[in-house]
Amino acid sequence: RGLASGTDGESRLARLLREKFPRASAIKVVDISGGCGAMYEIHVESEEFREKRPVQQHRMVTQ
Repeated sequence: RGLASGTDGESRLARLLREKFPRASAIKVVDISGGCGAMYEIHVESEEFREKRPVQQHRMVTQ
């Protein structure tokens, strides 16, 4: 899957992440809940994460 994925939830989250991280080199959103939208695997590659600890990176994505 590319930047925009199959389900509406995946597409919506990918769009929000592209807005939040416009310089990201990669954004991937995958619904890992079997299609019901309860849980997503999210991968974002961005220079904005440089020199940030993993917990800080997670907060940047989830806030």
